[in-house]
Amino acid sequence: MLTALEFEDFGAGMPVEAEPGQQLIRTENGLRLENINREVYRLNYMVGHGVCISLHIGELRVKLRELAQPGALVTIKVE
Repeated sequence: MLTALEFEDFGAGMPVEAEPGQQLIRTENGLRLENINREVYRLNYMVGHGVCISLHIGELRVKLRELAQPGALVTIKVE
């Protein structure tokens, strides 16, 4: 279940407003989109240059740059 997203900088594909029931909150570190509550079974991410994106699933923390080089597409199956 995808519950929230956090962003440090603006970029292509980022939400500019929240959908009904969601909250888009400005934080000290950027933006946080809360109350997404969407089931996902596969995540696709493009690993950015100069950006450190991490994926948090429960207690698991994975830096996507450890999975692939910048510019690579990473697909993660969630079971």
